[in-house]
Amino acid sequence: MKIAKARRKHGRSYVLDDYFSVGKNIIQVGDKVIQILEQPDGSRLIDAPADVLHTRTWKGKKWPVTFVYLERPDVRRTRLDKLARRLGYGAKKKLHRDGLVRDGGFAEKLLANWSQS
Repeated sequence: MKIAKARRKHGRSYVLDDYFSVGKNIIQVGDKVIQILEQPDGSRLIDAPADVLHTRTWKGKKWPVTFVYLERPDVRRTRLDKLARRLGYGAKKKLHRDGLVRDGGFAEKLLANWSQS
């Protein structure tokens, strides 16, 4: 977290966040990450796109663990259902997947959702 704090690019309007991932990690510094959080009631909320500031890999007993440190705008989370309706047909299925967004048009529409606010 110390290194991530030193690499911050924005002030108080952004929040430092972190998560870890087990197994091989493809996230690199400078990538954009959108986190989807599942609530206890089963609904899902989506954070605004965050910039990866730092990654740290730790060699676990069985698999490597990567800690990813992010800087994201301090804005309200959006419900996945509402965002999927705004993005159009097929968006909900794409948002339920993990991993890279390979569809360039969908990625642009997804990122544009927050740039208009």
